[in-house]
Amino acid sequence: MRIKVIFLSSSTNFSRTDKNKIRSIILEHARRAASALRFRASEFTFTVYPWERDGVHAFTQAKDWVRVTINPRQLAFKRKRAKMIERLIYIVYHEMHHAARGYTGHLPGKKQHILMNSIFSEGLADIFAREQYPSKYVLKVTSYNLRQVKKWLPRLRKIKWRREFFGDPWLSGGQGKPKNLGYKIGRYLVENVKKHHPRLNTAKLAREDAKKILKLSAVRV
Repeated sequence: MRIKVIFLSSSTNFSRTDKNKIRSIILEHARRAASALRFRASEFTFTVYPWERDGVHAFTQAKDWVRVTINPRQLAFKRKRAKMIERLIYIVYHEMHHAARGYTGHLPGKKQHILMNSIFSEGLADIFAREQYPSKYVLKVTSYNLRQVKKWLPRLRKIKWRREFFGDPWLSGGQGKPKNLGYKIGRYLVENVKKHHPRLNTAKLAREDAKKILKLSAVRV
């Protein structure tokens, strides 16, 4: 698979050194992710945009395209830079899993984003990053509070197959719900799948239906 890294211009751009470093990180870890996921796309593109927003962020726009935003000013600070590099690596694995699963920002045809599908997509992507790159940073950002998850699981039962809407608090938090609640629930459910089925990993589960994965978890939701 051919992987391209395209840098988009802004009023604040990356230095040549930073561009080379970012490109090298993305290519190395995207190739590893693609190999583990047995990627079907022949070409994959990362567009990298310098943005004033704090840190590093990404969004899988389509099954062959991830949009990455990085604050170039913050790369000048040694401690901040190290954390941003770790986050970029985590993001590459996380977003590549979304792309392989085909559960992206733009869905084909009349398909819609369903809450439980989104929860599993985030959980699978996070545990995939942990399997492929178990650094201290990745282990930290993919952790969750078990008591908190179990508190909210029963409340998800009646709405889990409804359509997910933009900024849904069940996924990202807000409106009384903990930050990234859906991600945490997803991690918990995927870990339960692996507990009951040790031979399964997130690469093997990448293209499985959410209802089947939920059944494999043996968790009543």
